[in-house]
Amino acid sequence: MIFRSRKNKNGNSGTAVEETSPAMSKADKLEEAGDHMAAVEALATENRVARDMELERRMVRLRHRAGIELTETDDSPPMGEPDYDSLEVEGDIPEIDASEMNAGIARAALLRFGCLIIRNVVPQDEALQMRDDIELSFQARDNEIVDGYFEEFVPDPPYAILERRWVSDGGGIWAADSPKFMFDMVDAFERVGLQDLVEGYLGERPAFSVNKCTLRRVPPDAGTAWHQDGAFLGDVKALNVWMSLSRCGDVAPGLDIVPKRIEEILPTGTDDALFPWSISDKVAEEAAGDTPILRPIFNPGDVILFDDVFLHRTGVDGTTMTENRYAIESWFFGPSTFPEEYVPLAF
Repeated sequence: MIFRSRKNKNGNSGTAVEETSPAMSKADKLEEAGDHMAAVEALATENRVARDMELERRMVRLRHRAGIELTETDDSPPMGEPDYDSLEVEGDIPEIDASEMNAGIARAALLRFGCLIIRNVVPQDEALQMRDDIELSFQARDNEIVDGYFEEFVPDPPYAILERRWVSDGGGIWAADSPKFMFDMVDAFERVGLQDLVEGYLGERPAFSVNKCTLRRVPPDAGTAWHQDGAFLGDVKALNVWMSLSRCGDVAPGLDIVPKRIEEILPTGTDDALFPWSISDKVAEEAAGDTPILRPIFNPGDVILFDDVFLHRTGVDGTTMTENRYAIESWFFGPSTFPEEYVPLAF
């Protein structure tokens, strides 16, 4: 139920009256019928016309309900076919413009190089607005303001969410904890074609999770550790859409990457590794072999795709970097292999 205030002739707020928006009423009926994603679209249509925090809160809850249903599947379709003929690579890493992106090229690039850079996926002014909204989300969290920019999502049924503090300490906020940002992010991903790309890559309608869709603000003095996300994701069909919302790799922390297909999970916790799940410099260098370790430059709206066996770390240089890096890290999963301990959301 939404409460809106009517204004008198002088423009002042008068007595609050109870109103239910047409979209809310439609969403109620669709949710009762079990069509949670149709309810999301009904709310999204109205929210694009007039932003409303209650609509955005409810869309997160509905995506969770739809995500639970989506991951209760026994089907395990094959992943998309790689299009090697269309993959043209100049240099050490495959890179294309957003106008060229499709699932076949993405699959071919990851099978050969472990990653794919896609330039200009989101218009720069929109990416910079999302950057500013991440900053507002951090401010809302730090000042304990509940305003749509930061509100801890509580799943129903309850899950044992253990990582929130760890993510927060690492310069992150879960997108599900910012209903306003979640709406803008999903809306942008759908509009520019990322949803179609991810679905074509995975071979099934993707799910994402509360736990692995993170808004990042990384300072120049951030810690860094080589890792493969598959070390703690398990046996999954997964694709990470990592989108930069600020220039990074030179003035701000970027990503150090090994643009090489690595099929196995490398040894963790050895030598000088910082964490039990991280990979030592020695192991990373041995795995890279003759492949150069790169630190690409990203501009606002650029994307890099990689999967759960890709070797990477935060790329920092305390002597030359002076700015924070803002980014979205969005892991998508085939529902047939969705990690059991994660909180599902339908995409």
